[in-house]
Amino acid sequence: MVRDSLSTDGYCRRLTLLTLLVASFFSLTSGCGWQLRGTAPLAPIFERVYLEAAQTPEVGRLLKQQLAFRGSQMVTQAADASLLLQVTSLKQTQRTLSLTSGGLIKDLELRSQLEVRLTVPDTDTAQVITVASRRILENDDNQVVATQRDIEITRSDMQNELVSQLMRRLESFSVATTATQLLDKQ
Repeated sequence: MVRDSLSTDGYCRRLTLLTLLVASFFSLTSGCGWQLRGTAPLAPIFERVYLEAAQTPEVGRLLKQQLAFRGSQMVTQAADASLLLQVTSLKQTQRTLSLTSGGLIKDLELRSQLEVRLTVPDTDTAQVITVASRRILENDDNQVVATQRDIEITRSDMQNELVSQLMRRLESFSVATTATQLLDKQ
């Protein structure tokens, strides 16, 4: 009986100490001003965006979601937009990196490249942004179906990564980015 109360007492002390340690960590990090980065606001030119992504519906869905999350209004008519965003291409390639001694594929390289064209309406100004992603997968000849599923999942992850890279590029346009600055780049 005495032994049980001592072990419970030790557990309570450790739990209390752990709770105090976690609470002090959070109070120290919040007190020093540290916080997660979050998302940067998009430039005013992204206020009303017309997105054309008919060739790549999944990328278009992800882009619409991310743009709306960052405060852009998605418009249905190009004439109502302050910026036209056109997904011009999504290239996905796969190549063999190495073979086993039996001549079977051992490693695969998956590459994806997304190209987007930004256009300011009523001008001939356009800027092309290209982002790319690369992954290497090991091939298991004994599990062909699982390997194919891994490729599909990896391609989906790569599309998410491409959209994230594109959004970081769009965030990098400073608040001072206007149609006239886009015209100067031409």
